[in-house]
Amino acid sequence: MAIGRLNVRVGKKGKAAPHAKYIFREGKYQKCGLGMEEVECIGSGNMPKWAAHDPNFFWQMSDIYERKNGTTYREHVIALPRELTPDQRQALVEAWIKQELGDNHAYQYAIHNPPASDGKDQPHCHLMFSERLIDGIARDPDQYFKRYNAKNPERGGAKKANVQKLFSERQEDLYGLRGRWEDLCNGHLKMAGSDSRITMKSYKNLGIDLKGCSFHIARMKHDLIKLEYTEYGKERKAWLSAEREVDSLEVSKMLNDEQEHLAAKAAEQQRLAEENEKKRLAEEAAAQRRIEEEGEKKRLVEQEAAENERQEQERLAQEAAKQKIKEQQAQRERQEEQEKLAAIAAENAKQAQLEAQKRDQERLLEENRRSKIEEAATIYVNHFNHSDPDFPRFTLRQTFILQGIEGLRYLPNYETVFKTLLNPRHEAIVQLLLDPQSHRLYQKDEPLPLKKMLIKLRSPHTQGCVSRLYGQYEVVIGQLEATKNLDVTQESLDLSVRFSKCLDELQGVMAENLNFARADDIEVYQDLQSQTTIMYHNVFSELEERGIRVELIETYKQSFAKNQEKVTAAIKVAQDKMNRPNAPKEPSSESVPRKIFTPFSFRRR
Repeated sequence: MAIGRLNVRVGKKGKAAPHAKYIFREGKYQKCGLGMEEVECIGSGNMPKWAAHDPNFFWQMSDIYERKNGTTYREHVIALPRELTPDQRQALVEAWIKQELGDNHAYQYAIHNPPASDGKDQPHCHLMFSERLIDGIARDPDQYFKRYNAKNPERGGAKKANVQKLFSERQEDLYGLRGRWEDLCNGHLKMAGSDSRITMKSYKNLGIDLKGCSFHIARMKHDLIKLEYTEYGKERKAWLSAEREVDSLEVSKMLNDEQEHLAAKAAEQQRLAEENEKKRLAEEAAAQRRIEEEGEKKRLVEQEAAENERQEQERLAQEAAKQKIKEQQAQRERQEEQEKLAAIAAENAKQAQLEAQKRDQERLLEENRRSKIEEAATIYVNHFNHSDPDFPRFTLRQTFILQGIEGLRYLPNYETVFKTLLNPRHEAIVQLLLDPQSHRLYQKDEPLPLKKMLIKLRSPHTQGCVSRLYGQYEVVIGQLEATKNLDVTQESLDLSVRFSKCLDELQGVMAENLNFARADDIEVYQDLQSQTTIMYHNVFSELEERGIRVELIETYKQSFAKNQEKVTAAIKVAQDKMNRPNAPKEPSSESVPRKIFTPFSFRRR
């Protein structure tokens, strides 16, 4: 008949680690029960990470960090049915752990199987577990066994499942625990096909008038019991001695047979080992070749895949670059179009503003012009209609000019004068009516002094022509400036003609001398040409301003322009000669014969 027993024990601080070693038969407990007791199975579970490799480390930390009067473990000591095999007993214990502890408590267990008093098995289980509940919060050993913090669980230790209860409540819990064990154990006996069952009820609860037999030390003092137990011990000792002798003989014979068998087996194994080694080497070589071939194929495939991927990436990158270039081009075109439109709009606005300003200016100028013309017409009409002898009269210069204008000759009325002066050609006439002294409509420039020009020239003939030109220029300018009125006298006109002839002479000399000029001479003749232009402009502009008839000086103007073109062409020809890359080296002035022009070699026109 299977025996039902389940005791619950608790361990105080400092007892957990030694008790764990005891049930695992480790350390000093390793030889405990040697030869008489068998440790069928050991196991542990639900340990924290820092104790998963060594369950005893968990109990050591419990002994260190658990509070002084606290319990470090709780233990179930359970008798297991001998009707079950070791594997079935292990399955029963693991089912009990799963039912009662689950994943809530760290535990450690061992199944011992010492011989019973009848010489048969006496299997039982030691299951010790921590009362601390596993809540999924990672804690170090020093925090794991601290007091639980209800407000902030992560700051305190793991919570204990043990709570304060009365003795009667704990007794009821124990009865419930034993009842659950009875149901679980009988279920496993039934699954194993055994007819045996256990009961956790006492003889009294079963209605049997018997008392349990327990050999406590106090009862061993009874003579009859003591004698009975002594006889049982002697018989058991003799039986064990005989068993050991039989086992020894059988072991010796078995060892001899085993040695012979092992020797033959070793020779056979040696042969097989050599054959297997050869076969293994051949297989390894073949496998190595296959691995190398597969590796080469794999490498080629990977290389091809990498190359394809690289080409694909390059293609995508090129397409992306092309797309980006297109987008940038389109954006630039849009921006340029916008800028172009904005520039056109700004230009149109600016042009419109300028045109408006121009129209306003033209309107103001036209109003100012008409106002001046009205004033000039009034002055002209009043001059001929005024009878006061002290009224300012036209000067000879004004009269000479005004009488040459069609429409102003025969004392016309105001409307006729206004229409005549309204013609843009007669702006100078209007200015002359308004301001008789405004007869210089040109900017007079002063030529270089004669001394500076003579220093630059090397030809005596040219120096003489320049000296005569400067003399005539000073005479005619002095004569024109000395004239008090605005009329041109015959003397001034004769002086101007002589000045023009001197100018023709100098221009002819310059054009001929430039055929033999050096580089520095070209620059001198260019300066001389500009000075002659200044003097010509000062003289003939003064004559034109004073109202000389155009036909009197037209011939001299044409002659000056023609000679000026000749001089300009000669300067250009001389410059081209100097700029030719294969031009001969410029000779010195001593080595080149020069034609000296004198006043006797000049032919007057």
